Amino acid sequence: MLKIVYVLAIAAALAYATWAAGPLVPEVDATNAFASEYASPVWHLSWLFQLGDLLTGILLCALTILAARVHITHDRIITRPLTICRALVVLCGLIFAIATIFDASNPLPCPVETTAPSAINGPLCDTPELHIHEFTSGLIGTVAVIAMLLVALMQHFLIPQAKRRGIPLTSGSPDPSLDRMIQLSRAAGSRRHYRQGFPADRHVTRGTVLAVGFTAAALYCTASVFIHDLPYLGLIQRISLALCSLWWLWCINSWLGFDGFLDGMTRARHTTANSDAKRPTAPVS
Repeated sequence: MLKIVYVLAIAAALAYATWAAGPLVPEVDATNAFASEYASPVWHLSWLFQLGDLLTGILLCALTILAARVHITHDRIITRPLTICRALVVLCGLIFAIATIFDASNPLPCPVETTAPSAINGPLCDTPELHIHEFTSGLIGTVAVIAMLLVALMQHFLIPQAKRRGIPLTSGSPDPSLDRMIQLSRAAGSRRHYRQGFPADRHVTRGTVLAVGFTAAALYCTASVFIHDLPYLGLIQRISLALCSLWWLWCINSWLGFDGFLDGMTRARHTTANSDAKRPTAPVS
């Protein structure tokens, strides 16, 4: 199951990075135009960017549900504030995923940078799809910031507070399918945090830096609604997209310890190989 969680997280991050293929649509200015303009139907490669966002939403739905199951089926520190925050993070993840699907299904009808100002407010551009896209885009950024704030709140305050109070781990239902992964991680000596639950309290500084960077970039993009012609708007937005992907990869890695899992797999293979090499062989008669 853990392999699936890792694969889903990485695949979603890659799908969310289809904006990196922007040079294939040179008509869109990557410095000043939003990445969503790549998905406008006027471009022959719009399907590529729409498909990327659609896959991102589907993969993140699956990732959120599966990660929640992994958390529930293992021992974890439980307090009411932690339970509420964790439930809200799951809700934010699902809203983010569903909004991304709607965002991909309702692309911008007209790219702003290449459409005449007189046509932007015309019937061909001012469509219901435009308003749905604007709403879902704003919703995606909002729930992402909320999720990051909730995770930071748990890591910096709620989990340390629970540990200081000596709150014991509460047993969940064991999941035999994860035993092998857990044993490998222990063999590697990695700092697993299954028993603590989501989120882990390691690499906290990295996550905080990613969250602060994303929030600052998101606020800059939001300011464009009130302040026109902000410089480097497209560049800042693309940075925010990259930071968002890196943040959810950090969440999974710091919680489940992908680096430790890889070390455990390597050590397990070496141990097996050494055992086979030391095993006595029967003499040949």
